[in-house]
Amino acid sequence: MKKIITLGILGILLASCSSDSENSEDNFFNLNTGNLRVYKRFISGDGITFSPTTRIDSVFTTGDTIISGLTYEKFYHKVYEADVFVEPHSFTETLRVDANGHLVNVAGFVLHPGYDQNFTAIREYFLQDELYGNINYQSENPMDVMVEGETYNVYPYIGNYIPLDPGQEEQSQFDYYKPGVGLVNQHCSALMGTSCYEARLISYQIN
Repeated sequence: MKKIITLGILGILLASCSSDSENSEDNFFNLNTGNLRVYKRFISGDGITFSPTTRIDSVFTTGDTIISGLTYEKFYHKVYEADVFVEPHSFTETLRVDANGHLVNVAGFVLHPGYDQNFTAIREYFLQDELYGNINYQSENPMDVMVEGETYNVYPYIGNYIPLDPGQEEQSQFDYYKPGVGLVNQHCSALMGTSCYEARLISYQIN
């Protein structure tokens, strides 16, 4: 659920088989139809102190679809601001677990590598067709994190932005996934400056 957002936000940016290993990867992300995950957005001006906003993103797994012969799961993001449904901000994304056990979007971009702790990737970051730098992605060792009062053992996936301009600061993003639950925290940084936001899991109902 990460993406490159062209307004200057650095975001994060299932053909299933019957083998035990691939079933294990499917269980890691838990893309079952009927799942519901609810996230609340928090913002920060310094990357340290975060304040809650009124934005709530309720993510429903609504079923599968076939694209170019591959089966993807559909995730409907129903977005609210101050308890008011905001249809223009709501959207559906399609994801699958590939043969390597990685969660990917339709473009094939790896959103999280699952249990693959040796995974690394480099992606060029463009803004309005101009190359600004590279984002270096890597898995890190599992760790316990506290997210809105709940402790989760997560697999971190970190993206470090390295700008071409030596006068521009490096930035980072992360996605924390708990096996069987899914995304529990996503951190996105502004391209310049210290502002950032997080989408934190506040409730879920999963099959």
